[in-house]
Amino acid sequence: MVRQCGDPSDDLLKVGPNQWFPAGEPHFLHAVIDSEPHDAHEFGRGQKFVTGDPVESLGRHAVSAPQVAFVGHRYRRPVATRPTESTSMTTGYRRTVFVLLRQPRWAGLGVLAALMCVLFWWLGTWQFDRHQERSARNDAIESAVGQEPAPLTAVMPDPATSGGAVYRPVTASGTYLADEQRLQLNPLGRSGFDVVTPLSLSDGGTLLVNRGWIASSSTDTNAAAADVAPAAGTVEITVRLRTLQESSGRQAPPGQVYDIDPGQFGDGLPAPVYAAYGDLLTQDPSPDPDVELAGPIETGIGVHLFYAIQWWLFIVIAVVGLFALIRREAKESSESRDASQQRSNATDTQHGDAEQRLGVRPPLN
Repeated sequence: MVRQCGDPSDDLLKVGPNQWFPAGEPHFLHAVIDSEPHDAHEFGRGQKFVTGDPVESLGRHAVSAPQVAFVGHRYRRPVATRPTESTSMTTGYRRTVFVLLRQPRWAGLGVLAALMCVLFWWLGTWQFDRHQERSARNDAIESAVGQEPAPLTAVMPDPATSGGAVYRPVTASGTYLADEQRLQLNPLGRSGFDVVTPLSLSDGGTLLVNRGWIASSSTDTNAAAADVAPAAGTVEITVRLRTLQESSGRQAPPGQVYDIDPGQFGDGLPAPVYAAYGDLLTQDPSPDPDVELAGPIETGIGVHLFYAIQWWLFIVIAVVGLFALIRREAKESSESRDASQQRSNATDTQHGDAEQRLGVRPPLN
């Protein structure tokens, strides 16, 4: 229903200053107080009208039902689009983010961040694989070391293949070949020598035995600090089998070697030479007291897992950092645009008030 302007019942629709009617509620009892009468958002905005919308009369101004008109204002505004600060900021921020992501600079930065994330993931996976390999190696070492000593010929029936015998404790008997003894220089970076003596086995063949470590002489760094001649006669030993070391090709002084490799001992060793050497654990008769026996195998897991986690954290940092930069840029752009819009709205308001004062526009009542 449409009410004509000047209807006597209009006098009943008296509302206070700075009030507005919700959509479809022209009755004065439903007038709502406007909490921000001077806000620039209170001025009119463009609105599409649908043919056939019921029209309600408000004073001298006819507005469509989905709209409201504020007392003291000439402009109507859709209720559904009543602006709020949070809605305006959120909408503007999201729109700005999408605009930024389409810019070449930010798109390139996003591609770079994605490539870096792929690289960080690969590096983290590589370190994690090394951690798993180290863990598996440690498990194998602990399993082998924990077994009871067994005869060498039973653990390595084929002298040319160590197989799963590495780190196993084995027993053997034979005679040390003192003339073929060598001193290994700075084993594992430790200053001094490992005393490596071939043992001619009672069952045939030769096993290289690392009898332990000894410091170098204080007067001659190329000589041991004490006499390291092996025990004479037949000895009973228990050793922990180790993989032969790959020859580095370096030439050592006479009587010394850099690697425990049968090729460093010449061709005078009784065949077959076992494809492993042994770290001396026990000996009968007692081993040389000046020689320090080999200690337990190092089974630390290292820092590979820490490095893997570190690389994967870099992925989080890269993603969060990228979105933080985009958010800051979008926020600054949105705030700048909103400030410009508010200044424009304030200017339009001032022009409208000035036109009313000059009589360009008729007063509201």
